[in-house]
Amino acid sequence: MIVEFFGPPGAGKTTLARMLLNRLRAHGYEAAMWHSSRPTELVPPSGPDRITRQLAPIRRMHRSVAETLSIVSHPLANAEEIALANRLLKALPPRGLLTRLREAQYICRMARAWYAAARMGRITIFDQGLAQELCSLLILSGHGEAAPLATLLEGLPLAQLSVLVTVSPTLLKRRTVDRLSRLQFVERLLERRSRQDFFPVAHQLHDVLSSSGRTVVCASSVDEQETETSLERIEQEVIRQYAAVQDKQEGGRATE
Repeated sequence: MIVEFFGPPGAGKTTLARMLLNRLRAHGYEAAMWHSSRPTELVPPSGPDRITRQLAPIRRMHRSVAETLSIVSHPLANAEEIALANRLLKALPPRGLLTRLREAQYICRMARAWYAAARMGRITIFDQGLAQELCSLLILSGHGEAAPLATLLEGLPLAQLSVLVTVSPTLLKRRTVDRLSRLQFVERLLERRSRQDFFPVAHQLHDVLSSSGRTVVCASSVDEQETETSLERIEQEVIRQYAAVQDKQEGGRATE
């Protein structure tokens, strides 16, 4: 089962995803997470780990380059990932060659983890998955219509549960400034900036997903109370859907 978070950069997707992972594991569920964390955020700015902090951007770049080369060097084995990237970039082509290349490598890397997770029986959480990439491509390509988006969703490997994380524009701006201040210079260059046009695009995707029968939950991490309420709602929905998947698999094995 795949759970994905989407919403503006800085809304709290990774924070909620990590907390959900810990809650599920504490309740005995086998769960994993594919994340797009910024390594330096996890290392104190001073003290014995300062060297590790300085090397964190290099590790991030190394991870991206290594995974991309692995996919490109084995095109037949990674045909699904490459096909998905081609389909999305053809439908929503970003402006600029460098931006297009950046999105292509990200889609391929994310798709590899996505397809691997779909083949496993455990719960896998993506703090940024396919829904997040669709929002980004809608903005980068200049498309804003719901009709092409609804058509594009047909046949895409969507998550069993999508979580839209919302936050006020004022709080989002404050969080973005604080987050960027903790990043190394190289990571700031790689970081996607928050954009006010992400709000309507994310809500548009929420409506399209809901109208197509997909399960979408809205969440917020504005304060501790909102975070706890959101996590409780998300966890209940994950457990409900995971149980349904397990029952379906058990029923299929019984009829064999």
